[in-house]
Amino acid sequence: MDVQGGYRMADLTQEVQGSAPADFPAIRTELGMRGDGAAPTKMKPGMETRVSPNAEFDVTDLDMFYGSAQALKNVNIQIYEKRITAIIGPSGCGKSTFLRCFNRMNELIPNTRTQGRVLFRGKDLYAPNVDPVAVRKTVGMVFQKPNPFPKSIFDNIAYGAQINGIKGNMNDIVERALRQAELWDEVKDKLKQSGLALSGGQQQRLCIARTLAAQPEVILMDEPCASLDPIATIRIEELMRELKKDFTIVIVTHNMQQAARVSDYTAMMMITDKEEGKRTGTVIEYGETRTLFTTPQDSRTEDYITGRFG
Repeated sequence: MDVQGGYRMADLTQEVQGSAPADFPAIRTELGMRGDGAAPTKMKPGMETRVSPNAEFDVTDLDMFYGSAQALKNVNIQIYEKRITAIIGPSGCGKSTFLRCFNRMNELIPNTRTQGRVLFRGKDLYAPNVDPVAVRKTVGMVFQKPNPFPKSIFDNIAYGAQINGIKGNMNDIVERALRQAELWDEVKDKLKQSGLALSGGQQQRLCIARTLAAQPEVILMDEPCASLDPIATIRIEELMRELKKDFTIVIVTHNMQQAARVSDYTAMMMITDKEEGKRTGTVIEYGETRTLFTTPQDSRTEDYITGRFG
């Protein structure tokens, strides 16, 4: 790294393999950095110095096990309210497992065990008296592959509300969710058509609308653009920026440019136990996205985001 904390151009232009992008300077442009590694002359809107937001989640000494195999070790992090937090790192380091800790979905897998503490607005999500079903109503989830039900567009949204006990005028609930997901104008005249007839990007926004119909307070997204084309990806990213006005969002992504474009904070995960048959992950670095991508404190973070491995 140079004396100003940027990357040497030789590091940024090398050919790379794996999931990290070769055109890393584009990420720096996205973050308002000059290509020569110098500090920006003008920060992009939203990058100005701001008061630290409130912590939505406070994770302390989190360990997670699948049977006897430890998947997560000593994770410590805070997730901030009405911000987008990206979780990045190489395949197999526990990103999706960590994401599911926020709504206790790992418990749907037999023989899982969680140690440590995950506080949501000061309340321990794993306390004996906490109902995991209630947690999942509050902390919604959007999956990698769009998974509309084989129902009409209307019934897809209505089901999301009904199964979570949301009461009220269902027409209003469905319209509100579709508007929040920026899908209403595209489907308002075909609500009785099957959700499976929509394009891939529309299906993903339908799934987001179904999640929103349950009126969550947090939205988890596990690589929501992985199976989408670039245009559909842009629509989902624009939607995330709009949704963070009302929701806290945590997203897992392999796309470094996507993390740079949409997130306020980024957590870098890495495998810490490389013994044969073991893949234990942890968060090695966490901070504001712009800082982590331009002046990472851990050399492993720099190696990953510049494409030296991935």
